[in-house]
Amino acid sequence: MTINWIIAFLGLGYYYIWTFRNRKNSENFSFETWISENADSLIASFIAVVTFMIILSDSTVQSEIGSFIESKGLLVKVLVFKLISLIVGLTNTWLMDLIFRTGKKKLANTFKSREKEDV
Repeated sequence: MTINWIIAFLGLGYYYIWTFRNRKNSENFSFETWISENADSLIASFIAVVTFMIILSDSTVQSEIGSFIESKGLLVKVLVFKLISLIVGLTNTWLMDLIFRTGKKKLANTFKSREKEDV
């Protein structure tokens, strides 16, 4: 089961390495700015991955998933749990990043509209 946790956190790491790579290739790149822009979504992603992996580690959940794919064989059963772990890492990280980026844009637009009203 430990390997599933490692796979989930590798999914989380992969996503942020990808965003770092894309941002690093842009103009005016600053590592400190990248960290400050992504720290909140990284923390939320970490918490979400831990939460979902705790749920996935529950013996009842494992037995339900296992019984669902029981007829497929041991190899498929093992691969399914590994793929679920990877999906948990990648999807939660992408979702948290999307939520925080959208929230920041809405917040910035709110401040811009208030500044226009004040003028």
